[in-house]
Amino acid sequence: MPVALHYLRSLREQLDRGERRILIDYPLKFTKGEMSVSRCELYVDQNLQQQVAQWLVQYGGFARFMARYHGFDPRLGDCSHPAHFPVHVLSAEGQIAEGRNIFMFFPEVLGLSGGRYEDYFGLELVDVWEAVFDQVVSPCVHNLFDAVTRFDYFETFCTHRPEIIYLASLFHEVGHRVGPWKVSPCRDERMHLSRMQVDIMGELSADTYLVMMLPEFPQLASFVLYQRLFWFGRMQYEQDALHGALNSDNDAWIGAYLWQVAEQVACLSHDAQRGLWHIDKARIPLVFEHVFAELAALGERLYAAGDQAVQLQHWLLAHVPHDDDGCFVYPPRMAAALQRCADIPTRVHLQQPLGE
Repeated sequence: MPVALHYLRSLREQLDRGERRILIDYPLKFTKGEMSVSRCELYVDQNLQQQVAQWLVQYGGFARFMARYHGFDPRLGDCSHPAHFPVHVLSAEGQIAEGRNIFMFFPEVLGLSGGRYEDYFGLELVDVWEAVFDQVVSPCVHNLFDAVTRFDYFETFCTHRPEIIYLASLFHEVGHRVGPWKVSPCRDERMHLSRMQVDIMGELSADTYLVMMLPEFPQLASFVLYQRLFWFGRMQYEQDALHGALNSDNDAWIGAYLWQVAEQVACLSHDAQRGLWHIDKARIPLVFEHVFAELAALGERLYAAGDQAVQLQHWLLAHVPHDDDGCFVYPPRMAAALQRCADIPTRVHLQQPLGE
């Protein structure tokens, strides 16, 4: 058995046994980084898993929500609970400590592809997410928005933020199993797109589906919108205030797209007299209703198309501004807003309780 595969299965066995302390010392390939040796000590938060399970029970349990996903896509074959574990980083060296990645997805993070069903699982880095909100998103909200928006934001996230983070991560993984843009356990065989296109549509759809399928948890819509606009959307803004990472990172493109949609449905607005932005909390779900309808119509159109990648690229170019060379640029009003956040970092500093 290859060394990496043996390492993978040993790690999965530890998680299945319910071990709370996990040590990793191995070359890792994160989605936002290159393969390099990483060392970390992780704490598996079983209490958080139980708390989220209790949340779901209040509304009929996990199976009830999975029935909605199956109703949306009857081709869904896997209705099981995702093997996705919330963890805290106690100490770290390497890319984990850089605070750019918010999850580890196996087997890909070990440089492996394929394998048996049990080889697919994930670790959600809860305290990286916490740092994202504390160090990046919250300062942006403070700089840009009016008092009403700042209050709504605080009210949404002042309690139960870890539960929101983990609940979103669970159903984000479920969302990758359904629809035209699915990637788990395999892509929809009727779609033939570029890797960047698959990454954009896969992430956008998974987030949209979790908002639409779990309306009992309205915090999820706010969670997705705020971090997409001000965390992912600002990637590499410090290096390039015109393009950011819009042309190289799927998550950055999604941030710019959602800004456009939020303005279009009158969720996001600007008071020119006061120079402040406002998010209408009651209209945040309309952002995702709009995206849901767009994705459904686009998927049906592409199924019947012979030049799917070309048509999808036209759609992408029509929904985020671009320059004469076809490179995506920030929407003008988004660019102006982000200028007021120029002193706020685009990466986070990760606290390590047991680090040196």
